[in-house]
Amino acid sequence: MALGTAITDITRIGDFLWITSYGDGITAFDPKAGKAVKKYYLPNNDCMTIMQASDGCIYAGTRQGMYRYNPSSDAFELVDVIGKPFVHNIIEDRGKRLIISTFFQGFGIYDLPSGSYRKVSSAPGEAITSFMLDSRGELWATTDAHGICRIAISDDGNEVDVKHFDK
Repeated sequence: MALGTAITDITRIGDFLWITSYGDGITAFDPKAGKAVKKYYLPNNDCMTIMQASDGCIYAGTRQGMYRYNPSSDAFELVDVIGKPFVHNIIEDRGKRLIISTFFQGFGIYDLPSGSYRKVSSAPGEAITSFMLDSRGELWATTDAHGICRIAISDDGNEVDVKHFDK
């Protein structure tokens, strides 16, 4: 990672720190050795977030969609079903669904077992910047200049209720 690179997310997966950056892709960093061990370049290197889901897969959000790490090819591959929105944040809920925040396109629900995806319009301005799953299992979202939201998703994923708090 070059000095001046905008680091956007970091998470520990196994022995490595996986680091996303705006403009410089994804880096696997070995904290014991104190150095980067692998660089991953995507078609769009503006990477915003990275996480490991309960299925063991690593997912990364970029300005042009969500990517899943394929260990067989040692590469990140586009998850075609969601298209190419600007993915700002990804979190897994208790229903084994990835909740994907997009900038100016609301959020989407990616069901891990089935691989299905559903876009949900939700927030004023549609710019959701981050998620948090609280100790009661409630999903909260922050927006770009429009307050916070509490998002309730039914167990089957078919019903979504969004309550906005702007004060």
